[in-house]
Amino acid sequence: MAEGKTTQDIAVLMDISPTMVEKHLRLARAALDVETTAQAVAKGTLLNQIFTRIDKPA
Repeated sequence: MAEGKTTQDIAVLMDISPTMVEKHLRLARAALDVETTAQAVAKGTLLNQIFTRIDKPA
């Protein structure tokens, strides 16, 4: 989400269903006490709880 990916994009990348992605986003919003995913991304970033995977060079 932080990188502009859709729920479907994330589901494909993680090999899980879009429903599972939505469930985890809902739980994250609840844990961060926010209403929208954009708010969750912003708050998670401010709290250093958003981590990105850095691909190792081939």
